[in-house]
Amino acid sequence: MGYYYKIQIAGIEINYNFHFDETSGFFHGKLNKEDHVENAVSAKECDFHIWEAKWKYKASAHTEMTILPYRTSDYLLKYNRCVYHAVAFLYKNKAYLITAQSGTGKSTQLKNWMQLYGDETKIINGDKPVIEMTNENTILVHPSPWKGKEGWGDDLLPPTPLGGVIFLSQAKENKIERMSNFQAAIPLLFRFLFTVESEENVRQACAIESCILDTVTVFHLSNVGDLASTQLIHDAITEVE
Repeated sequence: MGYYYKIQIAGIEINYNFHFDETSGFFHGKLNKEDHVENAVSAKECDFHIWEAKWKYKASAHTEMTILPYRTSDYLLKYNRCVYHAVAFLYKNKAYLITAQSGTGKSTQLKNWMQLYGDETKIINGDKPVIEMTNENTILVHPSPWKGKEGWGDDLLPPTPLGGVIFLSQAKENKIERMSNFQAAIPLLFRFLFTVESEENVRQACAIESCILDTVTVFHLSNVGDLASTQLIHDAITEVE
């Protein structure tokens, strides 16, 4: 028994089976209701148990929506796509990802960026965009339904070529530097949202990560969260262009 819906994410049609019909409300009318569908993407009972044990999240529509990026990635990985934990914005025809652990300042940096360069910028997604590795070994960034608590994002934006990735850490002074592939590999992989229930999932995520490392520059920004730190991001990515 469940609630069946269909939606297109990153160009791929996905059937969902929700435990809670209220979960459909988080998709803001983008879903089409379906009859029973076999092999639909769904949160598992064990997922709810894990979320409650680790983070005290009771089984609910909100918890289900939190779990679904991982289960969605499990489905999308066979299409060379994965949900990624970052804010994503479009600037001068390129997409940029700002990523870090929750609470480190991704939203602050995006607010700063919009204050400084908002006339030339569109927000693709405020929390969990989808990234795609193309047959030409380039990376595209797509909108997704998981826009974060601020609800930032534009579902109508087309897939955009990735221009760079910026990792954040909090510090007492601002400093930005390029990361080597060796330095970036582990933190980059940790931002992919998928389960490790199959070896193929891991292999496919690593293939996408390898493409990122081969094609774009990855930066590390130590920052205090002010406008000057955001200007460092701008100057760094502009220099690469």
